[in-house]
Amino acid sequence: MLLFLPAILNGPPPPLAQLALRYDTALLTHPVVTRTATGAALAAAGDAMAQLREQRLERRPALGRFDGVVKSTAVVTRRRYNVRRAAALVLVEGFYRGMLQQVIIAWIISAFSGDMLRRIGLGRLFGAELCALLERVSFNQFVIAPNVYYSMFFITTGAFQGLSWGQIVKRWRTQLPKLIGLNSLYWFPVQLLQFAVVPMQYKVPFICAAGLVWNVILSMLAGSASAAPEGPRHRQPSATEHELRVGSDSDELKAR
Repeated sequence: MLLFLPAILNGPPPPLAQLALRYDTALLTHPVVTRTATGAALAAAGDAMAQLREQRLERRPALGRFDGVVKSTAVVTRRRYNVRRAAALVLVEGFYRGMLQQVIIAWIISAFSGDMLRRIGLGRLFGAELCALLERVSFNQFVIAPNVYYSMFFITTGAFQGLSWGQIVKRWRTQLPKLIGLNSLYWFPVQLLQFAVVPMQYKVPFICAAGLVWNVILSMLAGSASAAPEGPRHRQPSATEHELRVGSDSDELKAR
């Protein structure tokens, strides 16, 4: 096997390597389009995974009582693929990742150098580089994310699902606090890595890749945005919606 190693190394790159080279070239020649396409594609993939998971939960066997005997009955209801929900998340991710995030990251790097933390005496404890890193990640997580990204997310997903402005604001206020907490648990270490070691050219693609899992979470949240129908045909909440409503005495959803 080792005899063929030089020939393999000197031969054409494998398909995956060729794809990576093409993507790298696209980032250099068409950065905005490439970042937009990356964010949109991974958002669509994350939403599809989330909707598939919800359909599986809705088809779980349920227990029923027949003639005094408890038996398992299959749930046959199945929702169609929610195109509006997917389109809303794709629009938010594509626009934010492609148009805004690279500019925001570059500005954060230039604006925050650790001066604020050093002024309160943390420079001796953490060092200049770590102070700058903590400032950048903190500003990104606790200022940019809630005020820029999640503003776009709640407004766009709510509008696509047919909510009124009052319903959008109510959903925004009730779900944002807990969502920010979960956001920090997942994204703070990811953003630490991003600001610390990822080259500028690959920062947005790195975040897009890490965001695939997060997009599944966001898509589940976006799916709960649809306004509940009135009247006797009011449907039972889905498994995901039920999980979001646990512990609530009203129909207000509590974010995961």
